[in-house]
Amino acid sequence: MDLLPVIDALAPQALPVVRSAFAVAWPVLERWRMTSLLVLAHFLAHAAHETRLFRALVENLRYSAERLTVVWPRRFPSLEAARPYAWDPSDPDPEDVALANLAYGSRMGNEENGTADDDGWLYRGQGIFHLTGRGAYRQIGQMIGVDIESNPALVLSEQLLVPCACAFWTWKNLTPYAESDDLRSTTRLINGGYNGLEDRAIRLAQVKGLLGV
Repeated sequence: MDLLPVIDALAPQALPVVRSAFAVAWPVLERWRMTSLLVLAHFLAHAAHETRLFRALVENLRYSAERLTVVWPRRFPSLEAARPYAWDPSDPDPEDVALANLAYGSRMGNEENGTADDDGWLYRGQGIFHLTGRGAYRQIGQMIGVDIESNPALVLSEQLLVPCACAFWTWKNLTPYAESDDLRSTTRLINGGYNGLEDRAIRLAQVKGLLGV
């Protein structure tokens, strides 16, 4: 099945690497037993939401101080603690290494000295489902047979973008819920909550229409 027309209709501004990856994605989906049209609809709907219609494959760490206290309240219990890590709109190309290291260091499989080793930054959210943490990169790498832990940027490559997403989907055991058309459960397993549920529902309806589900 050629998925490129679906991607183009759903997300006309999708990144070139996304279009290239989905142009050859069907054998990957067959390998991971994700060719049911209903499962595929859920997969693409969540993927579209998580990546802002396939335009953002790397986690956006540009937060205001106020937002930091909401997203990571334990790391930033006050505005004073958050301000040194807040996004400065006057900086046209900020590198959010310090924020990523503080937010993700010493957890999710990152080394205890993750701040010094930049583990938080290296293993920040990347890929279709924004894989986060050294442990997750190790797990997905083992599932696809590629050492992405040693080279996290591979998650963003044309060759591994879809395989990593399919492995993540399988790791989280999302297919049974997708087969039941259970959007709330798939959202919770991906997100840890129900953030963006309304938009995910919109995307799911769109993809179902495109696939004829």
